[in-house]
Amino acid sequence: MDPTKFRPSSGHDGSVTTTNAGAPVWNDNEALTVGSRGPILLEDYHLIEKVAHFARERIPERVVHARGASAKGFFECTHDVSSLTCADFLRAPGVRTPVIVRFSTVIHERGSPETIRDPRGFAVKFYTREGNWDLLGNNFPVFFIRDGIKFPDVIHAFKPNPRSHVQEYWRVFDFLSHHPESLHTFFFLFDDVGVPADYRHMEGFGVNTYTFVNAAGKASYVKFHWKPTCGVRCILTDEEAALVGGRNHSHATQDLYDSIAAGSFPEWQLLVQVMDPDTEERYDFDPLDDTKTWPEDLLPLRPVGRLVLDRNVDNFFNENEQLAFGPGLVVPGIYYSDDKMLQCRVFAYADTQRYRLGPNYLMLPVNAPRCAHHNNHYDGAMNFMHRDEEVDYYPSRHAPLRQAPPVPVPARPLAGRREKATIRKPNDFQQPGERYRSWDADRQERFVRRFADQLGHPKVSQELRSIWIDLLSKCDASLGRKIATRLNVKPSIIACSWLYRGVSAIDAGRALNFIDVARYDDIGYGALKPGTGLTITCHTLTLDGMVWNKKTLGSKELWSKDCTFTSDELWSSADNPPERLPRGILMFPQVNIDRPHVVHFVVSTEFKYVMKKMWLVAIDMNTRTVESCSQYTNGWEDVGTEGEYLTYVRSCLPMPFLHCEFSKYVHSSRTGKAPLQLRDSLDAYNDLVES
Repeated sequence: MDPTKFRPSSGHDGSVTTTNAGAPVWNDNEALTVGSRGPILLEDYHLIEKVAHFARERIPERVVHARGASAKGFFECTHDVSSLTCADFLRAPGVRTPVIVRFSTVIHERGSPETIRDPRGFAVKFYTREGNWDLLGNNFPVFFIRDGIKFPDVIHAFKPNPRSHVQEYWRVFDFLSHHPESLHTFFFLFDDVGVPADYRHMEGFGVNTYTFVNAAGKASYVKFHWKPTCGVRCILTDEEAALVGGRNHSHATQDLYDSIAAGSFPEWQLLVQVMDPDTEERYDFDPLDDTKTWPEDLLPLRPVGRLVLDRNVDNFFNENEQLAFGPGLVVPGIYYSDDKMLQCRVFAYADTQRYRLGPNYLMLPVNAPRCAHHNNHYDGAMNFMHRDEEVDYYPSRHAPLRQAPPVPVPARPLAGRREKATIRKPNDFQQPGERYRSWDADRQERFVRRFADQLGHPKVSQELRSIWIDLLSKCDASLGRKIATRLNVKPSIIACSWLYRGVSAIDAGRALNFIDVARYDDIGYGALKPGTGLTITCHTLTLDGMVWNKKTLGSKELWSKDCTFTSDELWSSADNPPERLPRGILMFPQVNIDRPHVVHFVVSTEFKYVMKKMWLVAIDMNTRTVESCSQYTNGWEDVGTEGEYLTYVRSCLPMPFLHCEFSKYVHSSRTGKAPLQLRDSLDAYNDLVES
């Protein structure tokens, strides 16, 4: 059935005004009254119909993504991906598929300015020969939460206060302080990309993990990326956003429309990252976690095709307001994954369209498939399909309807207990910190200013500020200090951000030597409290000439424990009187390359944004003795001509030493190099992760 055959006639088909039933209207200027000044008569059917229809022109706006603009065009496959998916529209380079795309803001109402700091939606409907495929994404590659059960809560937190109807960030910070996985998305929201210049210069991401299935039934995890060929442009300052939005609150919608009308067609390249599900345990993140990105050095981008928007919509209401997307709409060769957010969205999006547009929303021309389609879904509100069958069930000997041939679907065995639980590898702080450190100083400063401005709102409590400073410090200690400085938070509040538990690694030829420092109370940060101890453990991993990625480095079965050293041994030995060793915050565990069982630590007991007093301690793990313990004050004592350099490096760039988290491959290539000195450890570490 072709829905376009049954849509109502266009208003331009007739030469005279009529009622909805087609009766001619001879006067559309005056209502029917008793005399020229008398009361209106209820029998004026045209008046009643006209006003009643006007009162019902608007439909419920989307609960999210209400403000948006659409355009039509085509998607062209440009690269052979048949080894990954059997999707028909990706069967060969050169195949074109009609599409409609909707860009949107997320939180605010239908008439809100398009310059508000807010994620942007990037949804594409592919009208393929095997049905419609909807790829729903955002301009950020990650989302605030990883479990769909919290989706209503996070949207409520971002929506206006139900009492004042004003968006207030104290509500956002309050809710998301309980969900540190949200940090990564904040590093996009308050970054420069938080306010795109317009839709044409905006990236798009599928956010969730999907599954490609090839003709042989082989499944692969996949992430989708849209890259604009005209580059990425953003509005960098609140002042510029206010100026642009003040002049035209629909600037992005108008830019999209005018560009297409002028023949300057927006274009994006579609790229994918692909992961074999059998290798997912190699990584230190869960590939089904939508708060994580996949490292492009480990899982490179692969080109698939191009998206071109070359036609504006004919009617904004019909092709934008009634346009309905849902991640449940997939085609053979593309499937869902067990991503918790995606699984929830499959139901939620279809359900909201049934509420907003009615149970037959897929019959609307903009939502209906272009291919032949047939099922036994009958009747319901606003069903305008013409059907004359006598059989509305299956199977039947009297109807030609039959089942389609089988298509490949992922067939992975599942086992486990029914439980409500979080994922095993949350790892919430590594990727936000890496993103922050990848920016130049100016971009970092803009991020700090934006975040601090919101965190400094009078309704944000001091307790909540302290919590967020701690969370940000776990991403990058210098970032936490900068935010604290802007908010005039006392140093004592940010002292807890100096992590006590730390893992460090040094490449010593054909083996990696690890030090794991764990405190007994499992708090993981702050100075030691009375009665609290620690254990220092050395491990060795033999490389055997192989290159190990970061998940391999974290695999427990590959760790070989060499020796341990407890705080009782450290502080109770006759050779180590208590007054000799400070009981402060132990940081930066490092090993000597030539003597891998000599462990070095920095211990600091006095903080004033920089370390005012610290000790450098060296321990021989084989003999259980302290080789040396040198005190430094303000970086001057026993440092020669280095001046403040040591203190500056230790206080401003601590994070690389606090976790064993490598962003790149680690090679066994340091044989024969000079012994690692504490003063040079930062450069040595950077050399290691970049080698």
